[in-house]
Formats: sequence, C-alpha cells, structure tokens
Amino acid sequence: MAMTDGSARSEAFRLRLRNASANWHRPASASHPLVELLMTGAVGAIFLYQDTMNVLPDSLRLDLAGALAAGLILLALCMMPFGLSPWRLVCLILLAMLSLTWLAAFAFGGSDMDRVKIVYVFLPLMTAPWFIEYRNAISRSALITCIAMTVAFAAAWSAINPLVQQSDGILRVTPFSGTIADGAHASAYYLAVCVVILHILKTRGRMAPKFAWPLIFIAVAVMLALQVASPLLTLIYYSAAHVIFNMRGALSRRMFLFICGIFAVVGVIHLHSLWYGNDPLSDLSFEEMGSGRVGTWIARMQMIIDRGIGLNLLGSGPGSDFFYSPMWWYRKMYSHNDLLTTVIEDGFLGLFCILGLFAMIFGRFGRATLPVLVFFASGSLTDGALMERPVPFVLYWVAVAVAAANPLPTRYRTVRSASPTGSRSARSGRPLADYPRQRNLRELMLQSHLPPQRPQP
Repeated sequence: MAMTDGSARSEAFRLRLRNASANWHRPASASHPLVELLMTGAVGAIFLYQDTMNVLPDSLRLDLAGALAAGLILLALCMMPFGLSPWRLVCLILLAMLSLTWLAAFAFGGSDMDRVKIVYVFLPLMTAPWFIEYRNAISRSALITCIAMTVAFAAAWSAINPLVQQSDGILRVTPFSGTIADGAHASAYYLAVCVVILHILKTRGRMAPKFAWPLIFIAVAVMLALQVASPLLTLIYYSAAHVIFNMRGALSRRMFLFICGIFAVVGVIHLHSLWYGNDPLSDLSFEEMGSGRVGTWIARMQMIIDRGIGLNLLGSGPGSDFFYSPMWWYRKMYSHNDLLTTVIEDGFLGLFCILGLFAMIFGRFGRATLPVLVFFASGSLTDGALMERPVPFVLYWVAVAVAAANPLPTRYRTVRSASPTGSRSARSGRPLADYPRQRNLRELMLQSHLPPQRPQP
C-alpha cells in the first residue's frame, strides 16, 4: 500500500513537472476586454506623452512623466503575477536581483541615489516581460493610428518650425520630441522605433504596404532632416538582419541587398561627415574615430580595470557614468555604450541580470525577433541609443511584442527554436506554444502538422 501511494505521488509529481514544462512559454490570456483596454490604453498614453513632450510646460511634463512611469510599473506588477508561469517568474527574479544590486551599491558603495536614472532603467525593463506576455492584447488598429499620428505630427512640426542650432553646432529642424538638450537624438530614435513597428506589421501581413511605405518614407525623411546618423545606421542594420534571418530567395538577390546595405552605411557615414563639416578620409587618430567615441571607450575600459572587485561587482549606482574623457574634455558625458555604462553603474551583477532578461525574451521566440534585437544592439553598442531614453525604449518592447505576436508568413523562411515548446510549425510558422495545451508530447508533435490556422487580429 505504501508503495502504491509512493508511486501515485511520483506520478503526480511527474505530471506537474510536465505541465510546468508545457506552460513555460504559455502566453497570458488576452481575451478579457479589460486586459485589452488596459494594454491599448497604456500604449496610447506612451505615444501621447512622447508626442506632446515639447509642447507641455516643464513642471507639467515632469508630473506627467512621473505619473506615467508609476502607472506602467504598477500595471506590470499587478498583472504579471496572474497565471504565473516559470518564464515570468524567472524574469521577475532577474528584475528583483537588479534592484537588490542597486540597493547594495547604495548601502555599501556610498553612491548617491539617482532616482530619475533608476526610473529610466527600471521602467523599460519592468514593462518588457509585461508587453511580451500580453502581446495579443495590444490593438493593432490603435497602434497603427498612434504611429500614423506621430509621423504626421513630426512632419508638420518640422515643416512649420524654424531651424535651430544645437550645442554641437549643427543647424537642424526643430525636434518634435525629447528634451531641449537631447531633442534631435530622442526624436530620431523615436521615429526609428516607429519605422521598425511599421515594417514588422507590413511583413507580417497586418498592414497594407500602400499605407506602411508612405509612413516609413516620411519618418525616414524627418530623421534625415534631424541629421542624426546613429538611428539611420540602426535601421540599416535592422534591414540587413531581416534579409539574413527572415527572407528566403536566391543567393544573388540576398547578396544584392547586402551590397546595397554596405553602400547605405557608407552613405550615412558620408552624410555625417558633411553635417559636421569634416572629411571622413582625413588623418584621424584611432581615438578620434566615431566623434571621439573610441577614445572614450578606451578610457572607460581602463577605468573599469583600475576599479576594485567590489565596485566592479555592484557598480557605482545608476546615473554615475558621467565623466570627462581625453576626447570630450569640455563636458561630462556618458560612455555612449550601454555595455560599458551598465558595468560602471550596475556592475557585473547588474549586467548579468539585464543580459539574462534579454536572453529570456529573445530566446523564447527564436530567429523571428532577431532583427529587432540587432536594431537594439547596433544602437546600444555605439551610441547608448535606447537605454538612455526611456520612452523610446518602452516602445521598443512594443515592437518586440508585435513581432512575437504575429508569425512570419509562409513566403518568409520558417524557423525552429531549440526547445520543443518554443519551436515553430513546419507549415504555418506559428509558435507551438501558442497552440492549445496538449496532454503529451505525441499530441504536440501531431499538432505541428495540422493545416495552418489564420491568426486572430
């Protein structure tokens, strides 16, 4: 009798373990109208705030920014525990570890607590798994409407306002978003994220090309008028990654597109040299390359090497990566490299938490979201693109959620993931985790050979 009870308990434990494995990548339910209303309203509020940032008075803008950040974090914290899956639990543990790392840096390192920078970093990272889990609850029509209004507002604002000369001496169109000091870069990266979302919707068949391409062209035209090279380069790298990872076709066609990408990169670099009035072929030292970025990176890496073990482990706290450098001697600036900034401010423990969160998100969906990851990495490693700008960073996770919620059509390459629950159907390209729960692995394998089903809008 004891053996029978022990066998029953073992069988029950194996069944619970199997269900947990099957539910590892299970998306959260988005069928409730309240969930759809909350997710769509949150996305709309983010677009509305970013569009009206330069119109609002400073005091009101700061109050709205704090209210929006608090509301998004509160929604994410309240909605994530419902139907808690192992995937969500690991994401929450990584975020908790990152918060404890900051507290340890303040307690033992004696660093000042920069609350604004904490919100800058924590808000996008907290909303990332939230948007991913409730990716099917974001209204496609509302998202397209928000992006169309943003692009139209950016074009109208740039046309009716005079040119302004910013601190770097370049005469640009008046930025429509972002602060006065960082308006051109913030506006350009904001439009770049919108372009990525539009392209994802177009390639997934969720938006007609006749509506997507005009919005993309207008957005890129405004980015050219803002005269910021880094966002343009991130879009080129994103396009190249899309060609490599997602497009199927003859090798000659893909090579032609790759060569076009190389010429596009050279063209943007030449435009950058014309904007700044220097010759890209002049005799520049190695440290002067990238407008002084290379020299600054070398100085930051030497500073990390000279630090103690405890400081490298915990970091000096968010907002502490502002130093003079041999190339930027005239004012304190951040590293223009998110990897170096994270090691300096959050330490190697914080870097582990952030990289772990990225691995959890992008490892879940395989190759279909890799171009969006390349978009982030190309700007992150050369300009500190999104992690220094919280609202475009939050919208970046909306782009990842849109890519995850809408599988690639059959004309694109179907891909497979390493895990059985994260793999894709050979015919439909749909993630197997999005199918109804199966009772065993045999039924799960049989389900993958069913005819393709049309995704719900």
